[in-house]
Amino acid sequence: MEAAVRCHVYQLDLVQFLSKRGIIDRGLVISYATENDTYTYRLFRLDGTMVTKKADEIPVLERSSIHVGQFVVSTTDAGGQIGVVTGVATDLHVAQIDGRGKVGKQILGVSTAGVRRVRALSLGDYVLSGPWLGRVVEVSVDVDVLFDDGAVCRVTDAGPKVLKSASNKKVHHFPQTNVPFYPGGRVTSGSFEGSRWLNGHWKPDHKIGTVVNVEMAGVSVYWIASAQHGTKQQLVQESAPPTHQHPSSLTYYCSASDCRWALGDRCFLNDDVEQHNASSLQAHSAPLPTMTVANHNTTVDVLWQDGTRQYGARSTYLHPYGYPYE
Repeated sequence: MEAAVRCHVYQLDLVQFLSKRGIIDRGLVISYATENDTYTYRLFRLDGTMVTKKADEIPVLERSSIHVGQFVVSTTDAGGQIGVVTGVATDLHVAQIDGRGKVGKQILGVSTAGVRRVRALSLGDYVLSGPWLGRVVEVSVDVDVLFDDGAVCRVTDAGPKVLKSASNKKVHHFPQTNVPFYPGGRVTSGSFEGSRWLNGHWKPDHKIGTVVNVEMAGVSVYWIASAQHGTKQQLVQESAPPTHQHPSSLTYYCSASDCRWALGDRCFLNDDVEQHNASSLQAHSAPLPTMTVANHNTTVDVLWQDGTRQYGARSTYLHPYGYPYE
């Protein structure tokens, strides 16, 4: 991975704190404020917590928000010609991080094709059902929770009001791409007693458990168009499939433009998934461990106004054109 550099800071930039704690002290810029000509930035940390830092404390590692079709200028010639992004390539640095923030196994240079999210569909994803194209607007999940005595319950439609992290820290996540529950995470709930018990039964001391499986239970889809009926809204409303769909009835088509891998995203390595599915482990006995995106390396192809093309430029060598954080 490339070293951090001093440059303008923009929303969703990946930044490094000035410390010696390594990958733990990194953050995504969520918002900013200014007082007495001093900029301060609200940052989403690798462990899901938030922190505020000044501009001179956060050199930039990556521009997470750069995407195909975006207008950019060069950091070395900000008042010069404008370019348009024609290609973006990203590889990931992933790590296993426990509930105390301790870093274990790390892997660098992982292709985005080599990982998958805990929840297979994200908000905004495009899906197909027969001739119909739609966009995901809501996803519900069922979460299986293992307790220390081996009992397992299934929490259905496990939203944040039903199931909560057992961590003492206030942990955030990006709802568009992630769920707050993942295999290996410790959770608590006031409704375990009324859950469906897959193994054993409820006891009063079943207060905190470990997530062993997360499955999509239902998907709500806004139908956009049909290969047979086109996009005329009245026809779409009259003949579209039901809004609520079972995940197995949908075919993933593509992600939304803002559904990109970012710091703190929980994921599985595809190789680990294959090995886990092929193993003889009994269900719920050993959750497949998740990895966490700890860094990413993004390079960009740009078509400039004068017709020249630039390939593989580091993202921090570019400024988003006309962006409000300048």
